Amino acid sequence: MNTALEQRLRSREAVVGVIGLGYVGLALVRSLCSNGSRVVGFDLSKLRVKEIQKFKSPNESISNDELEKYIFSGLFSATADTHSL
Repeated sequence: MNTALEQRLRSREAVVGVIGLGYVGLALVRSLCSNGSRVVGFDLSKLRVKEIQKFKSPNESISNDELEKYIFSGLFSATADTHSL
């Protein structure tokens, strides 16, 4: 049975939220974006989010080049602002 959510995920219409942009969160972002899904990442650390927005990866889960590619393509955005979610 295909639910509306499953259909939106398969068609890449859905935007996926990832909470926490550490080792696990960024690995998940990388996996989702590499499959064409749009992702909004949230982290409490404003410094971490600023670094990510400057294409500087905080760990080896995702490279600087991948961050740049996914952000410029519109597949990924990062925020620390709870009001923008």
